[in-house]
Amino acid sequence: SLSRSYGSDLAHAKVHTVEQVHVCGVCLEAFSSAGRLRTHLRRHLPPKQHVCSFCSKSFRKPCLLRTHLLTHVKASLRGAPPPPLQQQATPTPTVGLSVS
Repeated sequence: SLSRSYGSDLAHAKVHTVEQVHVCGVCLEAFSSAGRLRTHLRRHLPPKQHVCSFCSKSFRKPCLLRTHLLTHVKASLRGAPPPPLQQQATPTPTVGLSVS
């Protein structure tokens, strides 16, 4: 397309010409770099099950939720009203996958 730069066209062409040596162990999709494979692997992770009771933002790890909750505590200490409670989404079950 006309909006893409020459450099991005070259990068895109490389996707089609470089050997795809990094393969997803779950779906067998292949990637040219380990970084792209790591990014892809996130789609196979279980859903974010730790949900903030104030704003419904969700996290994969409870420690990340605890850190996030501090933003609400700090806001209340500054006198800002807490956001209204949101209804929590029910996590959807996934196939038992483990990505290290």
